[in-house]
Amino acid sequence: HSFPTRRSSDLSEKQLKLLAHSGRLVLVMDGWNELDPASQKRARIETKKLQREFPSLGIIISTRRQALDAPISGPVVQIESLAPSQQLEIARSLRGSQADAILDQAWRTPGVKELIAIPLYLTALVAHTTGDRLPATKEEVLRLFVTAHEGDGEKAEILRGAIFGVHSQILTALAVEATDAETTSLSETRARAVIKGIEERMVSHGQITRVSEPMTVLDVLVSHHLLVRSGTDAAVISFQHQQFQEWYASLAVETLMRSAAEGDYESSRRLKVGPLNLRAWEESVLFACERASRADANGARAVAAAILWALGIDPILAAEMIFRSSAAVWDALKREVVDFVGRWHKPGTMDRAVRFMITTGKPDFAAQVWPLISHEDDQVRFSAFRVADRFRPSVLGLDIKERIAQLPEAQRESITSQIAQESDTDGMELAVGIAAHDTSANVKSSVIEALDFRGANRIAT
Repeated sequence: HSFPTRRSSDLSEKQLKLLAHSGRLVLVMDGWNELDPASQKRARIETKKLQREFPSLGIIISTRRQALDAPISGPVVQIESLAPSQQLEIARSLRGSQADAILDQAWRTPGVKELIAIPLYLTALVAHTTGDRLPATKEEVLRLFVTAHEGDGEKAEILRGAIFGVHSQILTALAVEATDAETTSLSETRARAVIKGIEERMVSHGQITRVSEPMTVLDVLVSHHLLVRSGTDAAVISFQHQQFQEWYASLAVETLMRSAAEGDYESSRRLKVGPLNLRAWEESVLFACERASRADANGARAVAAAILWALGIDPILAAEMIFRSSAAVWDALKREVVDFVGRWHKPGTMDRAVRFMITTGKPDFAAQVWPLISHEDDQVRFSAFRVADRFRPSVLGLDIKERIAQLPEAQRESITSQIAQESDTDGMELAVGIAAHDTSANVKSSVIEALDFRGANRIAT
């Protein structure tokens, strides 16, 4: 058997064979799961031949967990995800002092935190983030990850050759199927049926001229894209992370929104009884709002129409859609939504409309929310801060710092600490800014304690 040699190496083939015979050579083969069946068969034969000729040769094969049929036996070592300290070390090597702020925001973003424990996604996020701020929307972060995954030229070539480059449509169909079933995994049998159906539709529409074997398509998407296979006798297919499933499903939601806004009755019906009505679709709806509302004027109009429909189905979802959409969407429907809240809310009470207003984050509701969060009764204040899943201080308007500064010390301390405790990063930074200009040591210490409790010490410094 012959050994490959590199031009940069001073070792000859003879020397490599001597090292292999003496047990002083280790052959490392990366990406077993990325080989197609024919290449795996050839590699298996070659590896067995090497083992016969050089029994002392060390061999290490790396592969994804779902492709453990490597042609060697021996210990199996599972590589853990990157620890926070390792993530920070890698990020600092790429972005220097800006890395700490980028990771701090990423760690506080549900879904993104888990993904950046994978080197590919960590590198993509850090390398493509401008300044020390994450992309403006969570959808943009996920899109960045997908783009990074598909950016490898070799993978792109394989996807075009094996499934004619229509992987996005197939992944969207699989995501829709799983989301409709309110699950994050599909049986391999069901996944093959979905693939067969989408391929046949694309052939009928003239987008492709022939279909691939569904199992081949699955194998390619598992080896070279975002799907994973688990189990053996009853294998199931899922996305590497639920966020990817929700992102691909959002592509279908956006299509429905745009068609419905153009007057297509069937799209409107499907949108109302499906994504706007079923909790499993919530994150996909929000991704669609973020993307479409910032894409073009038609997208913004489509999102605005969907929000108005959602008001009559699930007002809290509608509020979240408003928050996640562009300013153009709010400009288009502000009058109708403000009138809606005026009919719904009873001033001075902690009704469900308060949760709606805070969730939107819109300063147009400052007059209704401010009396509650500045109330003399601390129980009323605490309830106002906690009535929504996350308090959004933007609902209090641009003059919030001046308003808080005019309150007695006890209220200033309570409000600023609650903003730090119950808000996202923007609220924590606001609380730090207020405390920094407050003369009260109690106000300052209450904010520091709240941030320390949340593990957000970087923001306090």
